[in-house]
Amino acid sequence: MENTVRDLFGIDSDMQVPAFSEADERVPDLDPSYVFDGDTTLAVAAYNGGEGNVDDWREEAASRGEPFRVSDIPFTETRDYVTRVRDARRSYRAEYARELGV
Repeated sequence: MENTVRDLFGIDSDMQVPAFSEADERVPDLDPSYVFDGDTTLAVAAYNGGEGNVDDWREEAASRGEPFRVSDIPFTETRDYVTRVRDARRSYRAEYARELGV
């Protein structure tokens, strides 16, 4: 079953996740458990770098007794993508807070 970005992130507008284009709206088989307390970091990392890799990175961080951080992502492309999505989302939420109801 496919999940939409809206379903995974609990959003009402594409503006809340600006790095996803209309073509990216459907995320095949991405586990909603990658969204923790509204933090979409793991979901975005899984979307770009693969769920199996995110599971491995989370396990490695946990084995050190640390929470998963963006800096734990060894793939430069994925680490940069996650950072861009987070920064863009933060900017959009600030710019369009009224329209987004936040």
